[in-house]
Amino acid sequence: MADLQMLNFPKIPDNTFSGPVEGSEDLVRSNSNTKLNLFWDFDHGDGNGWVADPDTLPHPVPGVWQSDQVNYYGSRPNYTLTLQRHWWRRDYRVLREQQRFLGELPIDYGISQTEMQTFSSELGVDVEGISAKATELFSVPIRVAESATATAFIDVSNQTGDRTVVALWQLVDRVACLNGRGDSVSWPRGDFGCYIHDWKANGALMLLSGSHEIFTDFLYTNLTIFDATTKELKHNELQAATTKCP
Repeated sequence: MADLQMLNFPKIPDNTFSGPVEGSEDLVRSNSNTKLNLFWDFDHGDGNGWVADPDTLPHPVPGVWQSDQVNYYGSRPNYTLTLQRHWWRRDYRVLREQQRFLGELPIDYGISQTEMQTFSSELGVDVEGISAKATELFSVPIRVAESATATAFIDVSNQTGDRTVVALWQLVDRVACLNGRGDSVSWPRGDFGCYIHDWKANGALMLLSGSHEIFTDFLYTNLTIFDATTKELKHNELQAATTKCP
């Protein structure tokens, strides 16, 4: 978590009747030259499945394993597999004098079972191997777990009369295929495919997702206090939230 110090929370406006925006800017943690596996959709049978990126082909495709007469057509985007990180605002309160923010907040973390299946297929590993494979690709520790719910406990009061803003933030990792402008790559059906000559058959190669948000169980509260008259910042405090995970 050394890069947490470089990941800033969105600024709280001086007009503290407003809270922070929903999320911070993305911090790039690492890049990888690896390309994700593609989903092969055979037009002439039940040959759907996953194959390696065409840079590593010739490679057999499901449904036409015997064929070595494959011609690829269409253009496919050039991308860099990137690991990003940002803060996501889960809740906040603007407290006036004698107001209190007391609550037990359910916070979902991890990724869904369906997304884990897609992610594992893109990486070419079993579901249990996603974390190890992602850690290997990016050379930084990544934990990918099936979605679960934690409980965050918050109890903050404003006893001073100053404007007090308390926000609960969740750390989110994102694995994304980004082009040179930093935009996520879109690769739908029809953009890229292949023609199998000896079968006289077509198929599409697609990047089904190309982006996975991994909601971690790292939760932090940010307490910001402004002078009620001058609106100058008087106090800013960050601390790990008290949580209970299943």
